[in-house]
Amino acid sequence: MPSGKNLSPEEEIEIKGVVKEHRLGKYGGQWLAIHHTAFIVLPTLPAFIVTIMIFLLLLKIVDWFFASPYLGIPFLWPILGYPQITVTGIRGVWQDSLLTWAFIFTFTPLFYVVIKFFYFLFMLPLAKLWVKPVPEGRYPYTPNHPVVRQWILNAMITGTFQNYYKETPWGSAALSRLMYKALGCKIGKNVLPTVIVDPPLTEIGDNTVLGAYALIAAHAIEGDTLFIARTKIGKNCVIGTRALIWPGVTLEDHVTVGSYSMVTRGKVLPSHTVWMGQPAVMVKDLREKKKQPSSKKSD
Repeated sequence: MPSGKNLSPEEEIEIKGVVKEHRLGKYGGQWLAIHHTAFIVLPTLPAFIVTIMIFLLLLKIVDWFFASPYLGIPFLWPILGYPQITVTGIRGVWQDSLLTWAFIFTFTPLFYVVIKFFYFLFMLPLAKLWVKPVPEGRYPYTPNHPVVRQWILNAMITGTFQNYYKETPWGSAALSRLMYKALGCKIGKNVLPTVIVDPPLTEIGDNTVLGAYALIAAHAIEGDTLFIARTKIGKNCVIGTRALIWPGVTLEDHVTVGSYSMVTRGKVLPSHTVWMGQPAVMVKDLREKKKQPSSKKSD
């Protein structure tokens, strides 16, 4: 291997560039790993604490409810424990073991349901903090680039949320709307989103209907290049089941896209039209029907 004295200035610049690229790549990977791991781990502890506290509160309410009439309900004694005579009076044995009941509760399905809900709630502020819109354009697909690094973090957090909604009982459309809004998506009234890959770069107008598994993307990876462009969907549109909307697409108001259709990158679909196919082509222009009555009246 040649020493530094034998290298030409061009070779030295090239070596320094490779070293810098390696360091940036290592930093970018560590930055992504730390942020994504923190996003998954940080909500766990507060969700666990809140769930246990709620259960202990419910036990206290049950304790207060059964304290006085406990002796008059003997059929509950085998379940909650037989009364005990103490210095302060007669009491149930369950009153001395609230923490034990809380520990048993952690192994029940109900605990999973409740903690998952609070886990989701504590994830929302982190998503608002770390998911940020990225500028449109073309970028080298490497975490060394700050824009690409932020986009990858957005995608990782969005994917974590979407996996969350594949499972019951909290995988509802109403909560997914709350999720996508927290991730920066602009969603109009009466819209229940399905799969939005790039929420910070997606706009959906009022009363738009999205079919099952319809996918809306605002990015495309072309070899070693990342293309990012905002996707806009107008009001009162209908996007069919498993339709695919590519980045940079604009749907004006009252546009229908058929099931399994694909709207190619950067396409503008005028209002009151129907599109189908792969790639999608216009199969019906509803604007002509609107013009016909007016033309007949003029005649």
